[in-house]
Amino acid sequence: MWGPDLHLGMASDEEAERPDRNENNYTHVVQKQNDTKSLSRGQDDRQLQDAILTNRICKQEEAEINLKKMTSEVSENHEKEKELLHGNDILQGETATRRLGRESQNSESAYGTTIF
Repeated sequence: MWGPDLHLGMASDEEAERPDRNENNYTHVVQKQNDTKSLSRGQDDRQLQDAILTNRICKQEEAEINLKKMTSEVSENHEKEKELLHGNDILQGETATRRLGRESQNSESAYGTTIF
C-alpha cells in the first residue's frame, strides 16, 4: 500500500509547503509591523495636531482677554475724557462770567456809574 517512497514523497511535499507558510508568516509579520508603524505615525500626527490646536486656542483666548482689557481701558478713558471735558466747559463758563464781571467793574470805574 503505502511504501516508504510514497511516505517520503509526502514528507517532501509537506516540507515544500512549509517554506511557503514561513514566507507567508514572514510577510504577514512584516505587514503587521508596517501597519503598527503606520498606526503609530497616525497617532503621533494626531497628537501633534491636537497640540497645535490647543496652542492656537490658548493664543486666541489670550488675544480675547487682551482685547477685553483694552476695550475696558478705552471705555474708562472715554469716561474720564467726558468728565474732563465737562469740567473744562464749567471752568470756561466760570471764566467767561468772571471776565464779564471784571469788564463791568472796569466800565463802571471808567464812567463812574453803576449799571443795573
